[in-house]
Amino acid sequence: MRKDTNNNLENIVDALFEEINVLGKEEQLATQLHELISKQHKTLQQSFIRIMYQFFTKYSNNQYDSRNEGAVKLAEQIRKLEVFLPFI
Repeated sequence: MRKDTNNNLENIVDALFEEINVLGKEEQLATQLHELISKQHKTLQQSFIRIMYQFFTKYSNNQYDSRNEGAVKLAEQIRKLEVFLPFI
């Protein structure tokens, strides 16, 4: 992956987690993220979901404790789904 791509993704994740780190804001963030992604090109929406599935597949192998156990267990369930998201 290109260095500028790594930097871009790091900045995006940092900004997203800064927003997530406000208690009680999760529903608002989920709604806003849904609205923003839904405005993107349909092929890119599917690519985003495919990337998220691949993320959960990788995340399901993470070590966990009580703070992220639910997230890892959910990722394990997502990994078990039969998923076909072609690039169209």
